[in-house]
Amino acid sequence: MDNENQDVEVEKTNEEAANNQDNAGKVEEDKAAKTVEKLQKRLGKLTGDKHDLEEELANAKAELEAYKSGKKTVKKLSEEDKAKQVQDAKDKELESLRAELARTKALSETSEVLKEQGLEVSADVLNMVVSSDNEKTYSNVKALVSFGEQVANRIRSELLTGKTPKRQTKQNAQSDFASALGLKQ
Repeated sequence: MDNENQDVEVEKTNEEAANNQDNAGKVEEDKAAKTVEKLQKRLGKLTGDKHDLEEELANAKAELEAYKSGKKTVKKLSEEDKAKQVQDAKDKELESLRAELARTKALSETSEVLKEQGLEVSADVLNMVVSSDNEKTYSNVKALVSFGEQVANRIRSELLTGKTPKRQTKQNAQSDFASALGLKQ
């Protein structure tokens, strides 16, 4: 009977070992599949890049042949150069207009935020607060609002702190009133 129990235990141990080996094999297969997938993606990208470079090379060779054969004259090259300069100038102007529009929008939004916080600021202060970076503008607005609150708190505390009026007698009050009016007593 002990022999039978030992045989059953040995069979269970053998089955567990086989299962562990199968699981380890599956994990290795998954890792291998992931590696193969990564390599295929990389290969596809490199193949695409190679194809693009081959097209560029073919275009450059065709253009070089056109220059060598004289199909493109100096006049045509000059016209192309002028057209490129005009296009570059238009692109620069468009970019500057976009930047100006973005700045105007940022000034408007910042002004609205400051008004919501109860601060009326001039255009000079807005120009100082607003920058080309939105994060920097946000931190500047926070600093300005904090400064405004500090000033308001300081003024409030100064107004609340005062001297108690001196006790006035009737005669002192009349003489002070008369002297304020320029009357002699």
